[in-house]
Amino acid sequence: MSALPSRASFLVAMASLLSFLQPASADQHDVMEGWLWGVLWNYMEGGPSSPPHPTYPVLLTDVDSQYQLGLMEENYGPHRDEPALPNKCFYYGDGGNLLSVSDTFLEVYESRGFSKSTMCMGLVSGIRFNPENGQRLATVIMVDLKEVESPNYFGEPGPITEEIPVELPDCFRRGLPLVDCRFDFHPITGAPMEPADTDRIAAAGERALAAGRALVAAGKYSRPCTEQDTSRPAEDESCYSTGSEGVRDYLTWEYRVNMLHPEMVPLGGFYRFGPAFEEGFAYAIMADGAAGPSASMESVDLALSGKNRATRASLNALVVAAKGQ
Repeated sequence: MSALPSRASFLVAMASLLSFLQPASADQHDVMEGWLWGVLWNYMEGGPSSPPHPTYPVLLTDVDSQYQLGLMEENYGPHRDEPALPNKCFYYGDGGNLLSVSDTFLEVYESRGFSKSTMCMGLVSGIRFNPENGQRLATVIMVDLKEVESPNYFGEPGPITEEIPVELPDCFRRGLPLVDCRFDFHPITGAPMEPADTDRIAAAGERALAAGRALVAAGKYSRPCTEQDTSRPAEDESCYSTGSEGVRDYLTWEYRVNMLHPEMVPLGGFYRFGPAFEEGFAYAIMADGAAGPSASMESVDLALSGKNRATRASLNALVVAAKGQ
């Protein structure tokens, strides 16, 4: 598999491009602000990087450790066609994390008020810090050590995943984090946010919430999709996807929301609609499913160092963290 630019490199370039564009109208300004990259990437590029955490991410270097934790990723890392765990999250692009969890892992989150779908959307959102209090979250990386340790490995996607949060803040419970969480801290770096930027994120979340409510009130995404709906035009918003394989081909299914309603783009994530959600919809953030990701040098160095590799004690600590304790 050939090396690809990292998602971070792509988004930094996109943010730089947006900074040179002069919006011709207030509506265009709202669309750009809806992406929120200008806010978040300023903190990632301009501020000090967070020091390495002594415990996280925990490196899962074999399939057994994934089974023990109750969290498996099938696109990257050491997975070799072993059976997935019984509760599949959704496919959201070839570069996305194709996750499945055990019954026990799911029960932990259901006891906290999450549904399977909102838990899955949180797990793929890529956050490393609680945006409300700045605390480091428990995260994991799946690593195929044999490939990463090869002298021919140059960071290609496949042998190593991004950081996946095992510990999700309660404000992700409904799958509406831009309104339910107060972003006082950067979710990737943990850096304190300026109050004005916190308010901009909250305002963008409220706009997305209002737009989603308007779609539901207008009868959009009002019925389950069937096989006959697979090739429906992008403008057809009559049905919502179901099951673990429902979100496919970016603009098919709920990815079309990002195209048709750019003010709703939830920080590079995607939407799910359906009556199971309190508002009739929910979303992931920072989960675009694009091809990749290329492994960061920090992740590769950590994998090669031998530090933070999973032990029974660290796997037990991850379970405790998932319980919100």
